[in-house]
Amino acid sequence: MRLNYFKLLLLLLFKSSINGQILQINKVVVDFQTKQPLEYVNISNDIDNTISNKEGLFVFVSRDKHINISSVGYETINTTFEEINKQDTIFLKSNIIELEEIIVDNVSLVLNEVYRNGYKNYFLEPYLEEFFLRGILKRDNTIIRFQDVFGKVERNSLFVTQKNPQEKYLVEISSLRKIGISEKENNEYIEFPSFKTLFRWYSAVFNLPNEYVFTIEKINDLDYLKINFSKSEENKNTLTRKGYYVINKKDKSIKEVNYSMVGDVDKIEFNGSRGLKWRTIGIDLYIHFKKNEIENKYYIGNATLKNTFETIKGDKKTIYEAFYDLITIRNDVKEKLSSNFSVDKDIFKAKFPYSEQFWNTQNQLPLTNELHEFIKRVLDNRNNKEFEIMGNFK
Repeated sequence: MRLNYFKLLLLLLFKSSINGQILQINKVVVDFQTKQPLEYVNISNDIDNTISNKEGLFVFVSRDKHINISSVGYETINTTFEEINKQDTIFLKSNIIELEEIIVDNVSLVLNEVYRNGYKNYFLEPYLEEFFLRGILKRDNTIIRFQDVFGKVERNSLFVTQKNPQEKYLVEISSLRKIGISEKENNEYIEFPSFKTLFRWYSAVFNLPNEYVFTIEKINDLDYLKINFSKSEENKNTLTRKGYYVINKKDKSIKEVNYSMVGDVDKIEFNGSRGLKWRTIGIDLYIHFKKNEIENKYYIGNATLKNTFETIKGDKKTIYEAFYDLITIRNDVKEKLSSNFSVDKDIFKAKFPYSEQFWNTQNQLPLTNELHEFIKRVLDNRNNKEFEIMGNFK
């Protein structure tokens, strides 16, 4: 596939300004004390929203001059584009509270109340959302593929219920950009998951109280409660499951979920076929819920899934890491959805034209330094016959 150098160079530059009344900032948010970058910080106003990435970087574009910057355990910053542009870096300060004030008598009672309130706190009837999705695949800690998708999804329910015992999805892709590189001698293609698989993972929230051990962890935020959970498996091939909930004390809703599966690699057996063996050695899932103030119900605002797995072919061992980040930008979509891609297919197989104007002006998926370096590497090898280039840049 031939790549247009000029268009990819424009993608790397990423527009620093856009005309009219649209406002834009590109900043980094860090912890005030540690000076470490903060991931999953919410940046929003009444119109738009985004989150910071693992480098603390975010790009925010909006017609509304107001900006709210928030994260559980930190003081919220309410500011404007004009004020925030005076700062090179945004510092979030931890809330100062007396941790002794947090008292919970019975974890099971709290969890049962959270589960019972699920029917009124979340969208359990069909609804439409607009979303952005980013997928990144690394081989031995080096990016070999990435894909960004913008589109709509229709869900029959956020979670499985007695009324909706199985999740159903329809997807309309509005725009995408993707690029990958591989050695022609290495014909090992790693599939991206389907939309159905990803959306099911992003809905994996509730754990049965009788199957997990739950403990309270004190956090510096009186409005929320953090409950850790863990589950050890007797089966040597199963990863140990653990994680936490951040629960809103007022309405007993789940604000955040982190769910990880880790284990002793030496005890995990391989699957295999046709000379290739593989095994999953780690999974990490993070979900952040936002509230639709009109409907008074929560939906998935942001979610990220990381899957780490190992392959062996002959005497060569390879470690792969796959990252999938979801951002919901509208939960009140009224337009009809026109399904144009199967929710059961590898999402990297989607074929849609690249829109330079769209991707250079969207504010949800900024290119990280690592992605900039990856695109440069692709450009440097675009005429190298030893590599195969995949993508929709023309």
